[in-house]
This record gives sequence, C-alpha cells and structure tokens, in this order.
Amino acid sequence: MPEQHICHVTSVHVPTDGRILYRECRSVARRYRVSLVCFGDTAAAARAVDGISVVSAGPRPTSRLRRWSARDRLATVAAGLGADLYHFHDPELIGTMLRLQAQTRAPVVYDVHEHYPDAVTQRPWIPRPARPLLARIADIRERRSAPRFAGLVVADDALQRRFEPLNAETVTVRNYPPLDLFDAERVRPADAPPVLVYAGSISLVRGLAEMAETIRRVRERYPLARLVLAGSPTEDGREPLARLHADPDSGVEHIGPVPYGELGALLASADIGLSLLRPHPKYEKNVPSKVFDYMAAGLPYVASDIGPLGALTGGAGGVLVPAGDAVAAAEAVLGLLGDREDAAARSREGRRAVEERLTWEREAGALLGQYGRLLAQR
Repeated sequence: MPEQHICHVTSVHVPTDGRILYRECRSVARRYRVSLVCFGDTAAAARAVDGISVVSAGPRPTSRLRRWSARDRLATVAAGLGADLYHFHDPELIGTMLRLQAQTRAPVVYDVHEHYPDAVTQRPWIPRPARPLLARIADIRERRSAPRFAGLVVADDALQRRFEPLNAETVTVRNYPPLDLFDAERVRPADAPPVLVYAGSISLVRGLAEMAETIRRVRERYPLARLVLAGSPTEDGREPLARLHADPDSGVEHIGPVPYGELGALLASADIGLSLLRPHPKYEKNVPSKVFDYMAAGLPYVASDIGPLGALTGGAGGVLVPAGDAVAAAEAVLGLLGDREDAAARSREGRRAVEERLTWEREAGALLGQYGRLLAQR
C-alpha cells in the first residue's frame, strides 16, 4: 500500500510554528508522508525538520486583507498535492477548507489553537465597539462549521468541552513540550548577572508593562539584570516595546522571534522565565504553553495564577502570582534569585512534572489515533 500523505495548511502561522511544525508535523512524519503548506520563505523550516515537505503558496501577504484574498491560492496548492488527509490551523480558512473537503473528498481536520471568540476581544486592530459583535459572529461560525469537518483537534480541555458536543471526532492535543528539544542540564555561573526571559507574542494583555516593571524592580537590587524578550510585538505592543528596547536603563532586550526548535538554547541561558498574563476571558480558559517549555528546560518561572495553569502544573517548577500584579512578580523573582537552592529544587521539580505528566510524546498518540480512524473510514 502506498505511503499515506498528510497535509497541514496554515495562512497565519510561520513555517517554524511550535505546535504545527515541531510538535504535530514532526511526530506525524514518523508514520506518514507529511507536507506543510504556508505562506512565506520556507527555507528555514525545510532545514529545521528533515522528512517534512514545506511548500510555499507564495510570499507572505503584507496585510490581513491580502492574506484573506490569498486563501484560495493556499487551498489550490494544498489540493494539488493530492493528500489523503488535510489538517488546517486558522479560523479564517474555515470556508476554504470546507470547499476543499468537498472537492477532494479527503477528510479535513480543523485544529483549534485557542478560544477564538475571546481572542477577538483582545485584538487591538479591531475597533473596540465592534469586538463583541465580531466575537459573536466568530462563535456562530465555528459552531456551525464544526460538525461538517471530518474531525477537530483542540489544544486544551476548555476547547474540548466546547466542541465535543458538536463533533464526536474531537481530540485534545495539548501544547506540552517535546522533551528532546530541551536540555534540563542548565549551568549558570553563580556570579553571572540575572537574566529573565519571555518567549512568545509581545503585547499589553500578555504582560509587557508588568514585565517591564518587574525588571525595573529587580534591577534595584541587581543593576546588571536583563529581561530578554523573544517574540514579535502585536500592534499595541510595538510602541512601548520600542521605547523599552531603546532605553539602555530599562534592562529590556528584544531579540525577535526564535524558532521553537532553538528555544531550548535560549532558555538554557536564562535564570527565570516569565508569563505575566493580564486577566482576560481567553486566559481563564486557555493555558500558556510557554510555562511548560520553561519547565522542560529546567527553568524556574514566575507566572500569573490564572485559568487552569495551577491545576495542570500543581504549582510545580515555579511561583504563581496574582495576574496583573507586577509587585508580586518582582518579589517572586527576587526570592528565586536570592535562594539558589530553592530555585534549583523548583527546576528539578518542573522538569520531573513534564517527564511524568506533561510531555508531548503522550499527546502525539491522540493525534495519530485520530488520523488512523479517519483514514480507515475513507
């Protein structure tokens, strides 16, 4: 029997996205032939993971409107590959992928990364008065389309509860870290200036102001301490980030996005990871995967105690503080920096929790099981 072909499709995410390329495609490629269709320069992704065919549908559109109008081009490239199953990652592709499913008669899986209706309410480029209506439209659209796809993949338990009544072929595939990408043996010189790190999209709701205030307070005791921000800013984060980065006294260093496959090396060079999310309905449901990456790297963290994070981690590996409280965050950071034995114990505790309970290797089995069922039905 010829090798079966799985094709992932994304219009929004970069080719080196952590969930798409380094978790899902990389795991699936051990059993199937895998393609990833996306916009933009695919050379980095092609180099990053052997055995996955990364196919560009053209240059990355320079605006949301142009990306919207280029959806059909993306689907045409994907359909031309003749895959046995398609797996897509963006709500803006719902209509396009329903048409592809009808055209190719191949099963199509919709991967829901987050609670998109709630996410709409935090998009700074959407006028505030329009956000509730657009969130409601997004909710209705997802609910009406969900039963029409062959299957759904969701990133957490809240999304499972939302979609399972609509589509029985819904599986939860959490963004836990692949252990082979993170080395827990971290060696930091005791006399080195402290380094805090944050990896992910940079915005106000994700705690940019709180992180800046945290490093300001930390530098009162450790003047050479730095905060390294690895990621791209959203619209509301660009101006405040530029000011911080340009101010040599802020202690903030912006290095831009880091491919997920290289994240382990960055975390190994830091002392503490941050995830200081502000209160928001989205974060009451969804889980910040960066905390699990910190734990896999043996990096103690300070994170907002919001949503299901505390229940999932059991508090292992770091310190949880009230969301939006930069004073509490700074005190937690200073506590970890001042008690190296406690920080080392939390480091070991976090890595052990990932190895035993929060590992990607277990999640990959749920995805492969769904693929097997859908391909057998076809």
